Amino acid sequence: MPDQRLHTLVAVNEALKDPIRVLQTVTASADFEDALHALQDSFGWDEVQARLVMQLPIGNTHKDFRDRVAQDLQQHDH
Repeated sequence: MPDQRLHTLVAVNEALKDPIRVLQTVTASADFEDALHALQDSFGWDEVQARLVMQLPIGNTHKDFRDRVAQDLQQHDH
């Protein structure tokens, strides 16, 4: 498995690029477990990634935070 930080950053970055889709997926779910499975199916994430995305505060969808996550990912690519 890849570096755990990189593994989770990938999911966070993807979720931040499409927070509306994440929110729609979660709100359409019957409960927490259903939401986890729906996120995994919809985004192709594993359980660790889906759980992390479920814990993201909505306040972290602003541009500055998204840019910092993208920069972290770029640093892992080098």
